[in-house]
Amino acid sequence: MRLKSKSVAALTESNRYPVFGSYFQAKMIIAIALLSCSSLRAQSLADYRLDLHTDRMSLAEFIAKINEKIPGKIYTPAGYSQWQVGPLQESGALSEVLNRQLEPHGLGLIFHRNSVVIIAAKEDLTKLYTAQYYQALEESIAASQTEDQREIVIGSVDKISLTGETQIVGTVRDKETGEEVVGATLQLEGLTQGTATEADGTYQLNTKAGDYVLIVQYIGYQIERIPIKVISSGMLDIELERSTVLLDEVLVQAKARDVNIKEVQVGVTRVSTKQIEKLPTFLGEVDIIKGLLLQPGVTTLGEGSSGFNVRGGNVDQNLIMIDEGMIFNASHALGFFSSFNSDIVSEAILYKGTMPASYGGRLASALEVKVKDGSFDRWHLKGGLGLVSSRITLDGPLEKNKTSVLFAARSTYSNWLLRQVQVPEVQASSVSFYDLNFRLAHRFNEKNNLTLSAFITEDQFSFNNEFGFEYKTYMGQMQYRKVLGKKSLATTNFVWSRYLSEQNDFDGLDASNYQTGLDYLKIKENFNYLGDRLQAHLGVSAVIYDVLANSTVPTSEISLVQPESNQAQNGIEWSVYSDLDLEISPRLSLIGGLRYSIFQFLGPHDSYIYADPEKPTLEGLLEPLKIEDRIVKTYRHLQPRLSFRYNISASSSVKGGYGRTAQYINQIYNSETPTPTNFWQLSNQYVPAQLAHNFSLGYFHNFSDNLWVTSIEGFYRNIDQLFDYREFADLLVNDHLETELLAGIGRAYGVEMSVHRQVGHVHGWINYTYSRSERQIEGINRGNWYKSNFDKTHDLKLVTNLQINKRNSISINFTFATGRPITVPVSKYVVQNRVVVLDYS
Repeated sequence: MRLKSKSVAALTESNRYPVFGSYFQAKMIIAIALLSCSSLRAQSLADYRLDLHTDRMSLAEFIAKINEKIPGKIYTPAGYSQWQVGPLQESGALSEVLNRQLEPHGLGLIFHRNSVVIIAAKEDLTKLYTAQYYQALEESIAASQTEDQREIVIGSVDKISLTGETQIVGTVRDKETGEEVVGATLQLEGLTQGTATEADGTYQLNTKAGDYVLIVQYIGYQIERIPIKVISSGMLDIELERSTVLLDEVLVQAKARDVNIKEVQVGVTRVSTKQIEKLPTFLGEVDIIKGLLLQPGVTTLGEGSSGFNVRGGNVDQNLIMIDEGMIFNASHALGFFSSFNSDIVSEAILYKGTMPASYGGRLASALEVKVKDGSFDRWHLKGGLGLVSSRITLDGPLEKNKTSVLFAARSTYSNWLLRQVQVPEVQASSVSFYDLNFRLAHRFNEKNNLTLSAFITEDQFSFNNEFGFEYKTYMGQMQYRKVLGKKSLATTNFVWSRYLSEQNDFDGLDASNYQTGLDYLKIKENFNYLGDRLQAHLGVSAVIYDVLANSTVPTSEISLVQPESNQAQNGIEWSVYSDLDLEISPRLSLIGGLRYSIFQFLGPHDSYIYADPEKPTLEGLLEPLKIEDRIVKTYRHLQPRLSFRYNISASSSVKGGYGRTAQYINQIYNSETPTPTNFWQLSNQYVPAQLAHNFSLGYFHNFSDNLWVTSIEGFYRNIDQLFDYREFADLLVNDHLETELLAGIGRAYGVEMSVHRQVGHVHGWINYTYSRSERQIEGINRGNWYKSNFDKTHDLKLVTNLQINKRNSISINFTFATGRPITVPVSKYVVQNRVVVLDYS
């Protein structure tokens, strides 16, 4: 462990001359009111007789001579030390001698506890202070006279509060990498005061002056017990050392054990790599997304399906980000793995209730995956071999404590596994993927740092040499962070990304290649203020979309596929947002947010005129229309967000939230689950933005000193604008896609229940979700409500971890879920002895 205290006790002794800090102020004075109660013993120091015969000298030298003669000590501001006094021919009481020399300089003195004399400006002698102030002053004097190498002194005399209240601030970092540790808990031993580090690793801990033992904990790190002497407010930076074994009985959590009670934001799920490493893995791959699927309210259509559903939302209604970069396909191997390398992920945060105002553009949820920085201290090489893939990570300092670099690669060799399946079609298939991560972090100084990162991923899949998919993502990011003050910082982000996807039909009359994709450029400026009772997050952002034209071309001479393509789409989404986190009282806290977004679909653009523009159909298509305007359509939406938490007791709370969300880019697919051929459609004059109201309310209660964590949370989402597809919809390379869409409304509601045992040899959780996801669209199901394709009524998940010893554990997962809706055909017809037609009527 390494500690840095940037404010230490200012009382020191040099040549037996005690000196205060350079800025003394009124805080340095013992009140006259206290002196009036001094004992006779205190007066004896004032009456102590002196005989002085000196030449002219500095006040520092004068005080040093007196300190040699008296049974006490005199303290004076360092700023007065060079003032001249004398020459002296003095005899008399100590108080008389001092007053005669100090009065011409406008200085006075006071006596404290018959052992200390403090010199200060006369106007400061009328200040009144609390008993806590005097206690802190005495602690400071004692700290200057005793040396304990194990104890860290925080604060200084010239910063003592009139009330004795103090605030310790600092940053908790990984000792090896220098990376901020998020969610580390800090608590004063034997007291209730405690806190946890924020997203940037910083913390604030309020207490009174005195001696304490500060306990710092985080999963995967050694527990630190730091003796501290708190004089006044000050700074203490802490560096934690990683544990070489699993922590005994998992006593240290990745977040405060009562965070579910204290956290204001409702519907937040945090998953760290440390947590999911204990879970059973698929073919040896630790996967962040698999960890999220074990949380309440998060479901999937099944193994091998792409994406996930949150509280009855569609797959494309989730905002998925790696740092600030948006991901449009986060899966490998058509959904069996995610594209996030767990070796470099520090934490994943899923907002499934009320999203903070800084997140937008999706209806249901926001998932932020945070990537670690490389080590600033020393080089590390880490790798792993699995049944289907291997990975390697290299990180270390280019310049120690200044610049770090991280490189991570992962690739698969899964085809040998397909060869073991005794099905010829499977043996003739192939699956491959890889992903690369690069990260360069540079610290200009303590207040300015820059991060550059790159992310590349690519997948290839073919089935029996009949058809195949290929999709890839390229992304580059730059983040510049500047500390503006003790409680404020600014962050600037630039992101560029390209997603490309294609499908190949290899043989026969359908031999062809289909391509789609999109580019985007994102610029975001964010300001944070982290006060004691008020925290504010303000920002602006712009996302420029360029959806590439979909195209199909034949790939053989006998192919009957005709080459065709539609036009590209362009749009820009502007946003300004603010979040205010306010502690109204120890029981009640609020987070109020507001996001205002403007989306503009840009021209020039080729379109069509319809007989009924509100319900465009192929039959109502009148004529083509070429729009030359720079802005074709503009949408504006005000999106308020509100969360509250009311503490019923120290172990229970009620939370609620509301959020308005808008979505301007939608994934177009008419299958059970998205495939790489699905493309993205921007909102335009015929495809409106999707809108939703999100409500949540929950009760949270912990038992047995936070050993058992329980919660029940209800949610309701009212979607007042969405779309579904007509029967036999023609979606690919369709320049009048709006004729295949049907507009309507939707709703999703349910209850989530969770019981979690946090520590012990046997620990784990059980989560149950009851939910419904329904739609009502004219032209489908006779206009009545019907279940969405991803509606799953019951979902039960059980996770149990048995800690055998420090190095070995056994994990068991169990999942039960009801099936998805299905419409069963009532009959079938065979046309020309070839084509089977199913009748659902």
